[in-house]
Amino acid sequence: MEAAHLFVPSSWIVNVPEISYTMAYSIVTQLLASENRPNAIFAASDVLAAAIINAAKHYHIRIPNDLMVIGFDNIDLCQITRPTITSFNQPKQQLGFTACEILVENILSSGLSPTP
Repeated sequence: MEAAHLFVPSSWIVNVPEISYTMAYSIVTQLLASENRPNAIFAASDVLAAAIINAAKHYHIRIPNDLMVIGFDNIDLCQITRPTITSFNQPKQQLGFTACEILVENILSSGLSPTP
């Protein structure tokens, strides 16, 4: 946002302590009720994105016409919501496999041998 010279009010940056639909719905309801509300939201998970979409419906805010929502996970929930959630894919299996490869490589290069 800074690189694009777009100002983001600090009140729009919300930290949710856990991935909780109920908590996200409550928080985003307050954000959407304000006069100065965003026209796009990036959610840290698809569960949070679903909460945003449902809170927007409560205020008759149309997705994506009035508010664009992007999630992060690309879980099956994305296809269930209406409208569907645009989401970044997280290749969890590949990330885990790569992490294990790096761990084994580090163990072997350290000269230590695994003990049973």
